[in-house]
Amino acid sequence: MDDCTFAELEKQYKPMIYHNIKKLCITRNHDEFYQAGLIAIWKASKTYDPEKGSFETYLYTSIKGSMLNEMNKQNKNRDIPETDGMENILISEDPSAQKDMEEMIKANCDILTKHQQIWMISHCLKEKTISEIAASEKTTPSSVKSWRRGALKKLRALSAEEWKERFWLQP
Repeated sequence: MDDCTFAELEKQYKPMIYHNIKKLCITRNHDEFYQAGLIAIWKASKTYDPEKGSFETYLYTSIKGSMLNEMNKQNKNRDIPETDGMENILISEDPSAQKDMEEMIKANCDILTKHQQIWMISHCLKEKTISEIAASEKTTPSSVKSWRRGALKKLRALSAEEWKERFWLQP
């Protein structure tokens, strides 16, 4: 594929990029996915081995894979909740402040089960890993992951107003 310029490859395979965008039901950020397709064309043109099959098949798979990777990246970024500026709030090393924060979480997390509260306090305040929480609670890491999943599901279901009412720290 070294005899073609990149501009020629782009012109020739532009419909393949749009086909993948349509097939993957991409409705937002078309430019980003188009760019991912262009990068896939460039990489495929450099790494193509004619003995392993046709270029079009290799390219199609490369473009689709590149777009799926981009979708995964965007979905991970989208799952991070908005913080409304709360990212600047630091948890104090002072044990009494830690205790106050634990009490605030317990009081405002009445929607969480006891185990989900344990996960939230241990992970968010004490910065323990799943394995450390499992060891301290004498359970399995998969149980702690289940607590986490349940807690996050319940917390994500809260509206923005409910979040502010429950967790917004007053100065």
